[in-house]
Amino acid sequence: MVKQPIFLTPQQVSVLARCSLHYHFLQQSRPAGPDLVDRQVRAAIQQLHAAGGPDRMPLADCLQPVRHHSAAYNMVEGYYHQLQRDWPRLVAGNESMQLKISIAGISLMLHATIDRLDKTSDGGILAILFRTETDPPSSETELRRDHALTIYHALVAAAYPLKRPVRVQTWWLAADHTITIELSEDEYRHNLSDLREPVRALARGEVVARPGHYCETCSFQYHGCPVYSQQADTENQSDDFVSPPSRGKIPPRNWVFKI
Repeated sequence: MVKQPIFLTPQQVSVLARCSLHYHFLQQSRPAGPDLVDRQVRAAIQQLHAAGGPDRMPLADCLQPVRHHSAAYNMVEGYYHQLQRDWPRLVAGNESMQLKISIAGISLMLHATIDRLDKTSDGGILAILFRTETDPPSSETELRRDHALTIYHALVAAAYPLKRPVRVQTWWLAADHTITIELSEDEYRHNLSDLREPVRALARGEVVARPGHYCETCSFQYHGCPVYSQQADTENQSDDFVSPPSRGKIPPRNWVFKI
């Protein structure tokens, strides 16, 4: 049995909703820290916020910590110029939040740090999440279904009960691209409902593996996952006259393991 409450970050919720076996493996592994560029960019932005914004911190001083890394330098410089326009609406930066909720009778303690919070012209609040990777931005549809963003939405809504509407913006700093979503109550409840089964299993001391297309990029494919390796063995033993199933076409079945 897993002792309640279960402490979860938005990223852990996203993994848990997709495959709780992957979540279990991550819990047993040494956590991977942020890469150098991400660490440098976030540190420079936090320093800029703490100093009082661009009016109180010259651009040269803001760029000093990232002067030796062009990717970080470009992101921080672009953010600095944008913040010159946005500073009057900034409410807080790097704000930690925590919220206790119950799903399927299981107590969860959600916690996260919001990169930036802005007030909006219609009396609401905007939670801004920085992304420093160079991968192509997600689509709005993907973000509306993203379990991590749903948790960020819940945290901000609980922390600022008098600020409505609540919006969450993902900002890809390298591409200077933003997507802002405002979840409806139906979307919010639907996304959280995906946690019922894995949370119940965790409370029983079980994990549920749900194979899918994401298995192809899972770091535990051949490093502990009994589901993927079994499927790979099955494919290798296929009939010589039959084309093997394409990678990632794992039967839609739940696998339950005791932990």
